[in-house]
Amino acid sequence: MRGPFGAAEPPPGAPEIDLAEIGCVVLPGVAFSLDGLRLGRGGGHYDATLAAMPRAARIGVAFDLQIVPALPREPHDATLDRS
Repeated sequence: MRGPFGAAEPPPGAPEIDLAEIGCVVLPGVAFSLDGLRLGRGGGHYDATLAAMPRAARIGVAFDLQIVPALPREPHDATLDRS
């Protein structure tokens, strides 16, 4: 099933998983900085979700050209462990 942004989503009625049970999150992005910041699409949804799961490993998936020396940082930005 596809959600409003075209991403795959669980079907209606799927059991909800406690965020504390998730051990690793793989994240897409537009760009990633060497100090662990991720530039997304401006919605803040990943940052809000990651704030609720501080123990999960955070890994950004990128092509080499998406890795940049630095990105602007905002107070709500969640950092990644690897990209």
